[in-house]
Amino acid sequence: MSGGIALRLEALSKEYRVAGNSVRAVDGIDLDIEAGSSVAIVGPSGCGKSTLLGLLGGLERPTEGRVWFGEVELSALGEAKRAALRRSSIGFVFQSYDLLSFLTAKENIEFQLALTGQASGNGRAQDLIERLGLDEHSEKLPDQLSGGQRQRVGIARALAHRPALILGDEPTGELDTESSVAAMDLLLEAQKALGATLVVVTHDADVAARFGRVVSLRDGRLAGDTRGELEGSEADA
Repeated sequence: MSGGIALRLEALSKEYRVAGNSVRAVDGIDLDIEAGSSVAIVGPSGCGKSTLLGLLGGLERPTEGRVWFGEVELSALGEAKRAALRRSSIGFVFQSYDLLSFLTAKENIEFQLALTGQASGNGRAQDLIERLGLDEHSEKLPDQLSGGQRQRVGIARALAHRPALILGDEPTGELDTESSVAAMDLLLEAQKALGATLVVVTHDADVAARFGRVVSLRDGRLAGDTRGELEGSEADA
């Protein structure tokens, strides 16, 4: 997906019932995200960052408003169609890893390829394993890996099927500084190589500074929208 708008949010809101009370985690957000851009979503804990990311990826449907993914109104699709779209076009990196416990690191990555009907024989999984420094751990099960290693497997899995949209919820949260830089290098390189759109929730200012655009949330509302020098330089290229 290149050129135009990858994601469009129109008066987007998400409300939950908590202990009998209504909590509006996302509150009336209007936002366009250009195709091929990199966007960091920042803000204090509880401001709605992860909820917003879930709405962008079709993991949840909004209480009010609409989400467009290209020409498709994602928020209007039923669960089966949203799931099919996620499998084919979206890569997720979760803070909780969400790896399959009975598959090795390499098999977790290959499983993503299988879901989208792609053969693993092209070396895609092995290439990602090598680039993320997981060579010695490729045949280990998730419970034999450290938190940082599991996170790197999660990143590799998210990139395996070359998605048009990459979404990350604190993708470097469990990594040390060196591993964080390597993981972000890979995500940003993949975004550019694929022409993909990259949207990441992060609390790390150093990570956010590497994105072309930083969107700030507070109390579920859009509180800031800053475009960095990176996005400007790419637009001129």
